[in-house]
Amino acid sequence: MPKQQTPIAVVALSSLLPGSTTPEEAWRHILDGTDLITEVPPSHWLIDDYYEPDSKEFAKLYTKSGGFLTDIPFDPIEFSMPPNSLTATDTNQLLALIAAKELLRTTRSVQQQKVKLNNIGIILGVAAGSEMQELMAAKIQKPVWRKVLREYGLAESEIDHICRHIEREYPDWTENTFPGLLSNVVAGRVANKLNLGGCNFVTDAACASSLAAINMAMHELQNGHTDLVISGGSMP
Repeated sequence: MPKQQTPIAVVALSSLLPGSTTPEEAWRHILDGTDLITEVPPSHWLIDDYYEPDSKEFAKLYTKSGGFLTDIPFDPIEFSMPPNSLTATDTNQLLALIAAKELLRTTRSVQQQKVKLNNIGIILGVAAGSEMQELMAAKIQKPVWRKVLREYGLAESEIDHICRHIEREYPDWTENTFPGLLSNVVAGRVANKLNLGGCNFVTDAACASSLAAINMAMHELQNGHTDLVISGGSMP
């Protein structure tokens, strides 16, 4: 006979989605049928740089629309983070911190201290790489830049000058960069800054990453390893 499983309860929700910063706002948009697809904002990339609907070129896009978060303020002091570490920390980690803290704030059992932080885990679906990872990978392509510039006959002094200017367009590599760019640190960052003592890890199952995370969270609860698990997807 199949083993009887312990029922699992969803006790709180938190979300950061296009057009909304709360689950209530998101649900209202769904009920109202609100179209939240917009043109790419300049803070992401310039449309003229990439948009070309009929192009077969690899670096061009046939669409200029998508679902985008509005600007969400982040106070590093609130999370005991040095302000100068933000330029070396991927946005995904910061947004996960905001959403997780709001979730704990609205979880009655946590606020009433019926569930201790030490018995709370976090399992998030995080697919693919991070934006910071892409930036830092691009920055170490200096040998490629130099090779191309030499092929155009530029002097070494000119090449050095151009490469320095290109490098300035990317974040500096600091002691915070490596943990700041790793996708699998998203859950660990939340656990560390919110003092969660349960399990913390991410799942990558492509488009099913969030479902995989929730499945793992249910196993953690049913096996009695934790009293509460924060779970879902984190992919801005």
